[in-house]
Amino acid sequence: MVYLDETGFDQYLYRTHGRALKGDIIKGFVSGKRFRRTSLVAGLIHRKILISPFQYEGTMDSVLFEYCFTNHLVPELPQNSIIVMDNARFHRKSQLKEILSKTGHRLLLLPPYSPN
Repeated sequence: MVYLDETGFDQYLYRTHGRALKGDIIKGFVSGKRFRRTSLVAGLIHRKILISPFQYEGTMDSVLFEYCFTNHLVPELPQNSIIVMDNARFHRKSQLKEILSKTGHRLLLLPPYSPN
């Protein structure tokens, strides 16, 4: 079994809340600029991360995910793997199942909201 997911890292982090003595004002600066987002797709297999890590700038879409899936993940999978992944909107299930139909691997999708 291979668990596949994606995540993102913003390069500008700031605190939205603070703590002060009663009556004191907390002052801070939050820039209105958009900063880069670095994202990563990777698989977890046998409790060892990272099978086929794929790093990119920006956010994920269907075309990029299918490229990563086809060219980075599938070639590294052990025979007859089951790929477990979430039901993100950009995961075009029919496309992914078609890609896997030629390989002997299977796709197992988690329920629509599954935080565990």
